[in-house]
Amino acid sequence: NCCTLEPIDSITIKIRDSLRMDLISKDTALCAGDQVTLHATGDPSFTYSWLPSAGIMNPQDTLTFANPTQTTTYTVIASYKSCPDVSRSFTATVEPIPIVDILTKDLNICIGDPLQINATVEPASFQNYTYTWSPPTGLNDPTIKEPLFFVTTPGDFHFTLTASTPLGCKGSDSLHIIARPGMELTNVTAD
Repeated sequence: NCCTLEPIDSITIKIRDSLRMDLISKDTALCAGDQVTLHATGDPSFTYSWLPSAGIMNPQDTLTFANPTQTTTYTVIASYKSCPDVSRSFTATVEPIPIVDILTKDLNICIGDPLQINATVEPASFQNYTYTWSPPTGLNDPTIKEPLFFVTTPGDFHFTLTASTPLGCKGSDSLHIIARPGMELTNVTAD
């Protein structure tokens, strides 16, 4: 308006240098089946998407959850109109829950007979398990997967094998062994 110098109409144009978005979630390690938090912050007018989207509760939310079954790198992408997208990533390292199976089944043995205990731990592709037999009585090494059992006195022995990952994911199985004295024949008719 030439007389009053007041604008008749106006428009405000926002110009952004770039999209500002922060990833709150950091690299983490967890056991298979545990939940990981996916958290990013930024302008609510942005559109957000998490990749890979499979297994994520709400892949378009800035705060959501996932249950990864294997090590996964999650990426959040922020989009706004014609601005270039911005992305941030973090890795959730997943350790398996060991599946322990003692192949040697509950049994009776004679004292003095060595018994090789056989066991499997799955997934076999994971190599960093630690083994603990409890109690260690009669075992040549209670820190290996398949120890040798040997006793010279009779007894009832209950064992538990626990396999653990470095993060503390655990699985176990148990075994029962009865060690009996050898048979002794008395009052046998002579030749």
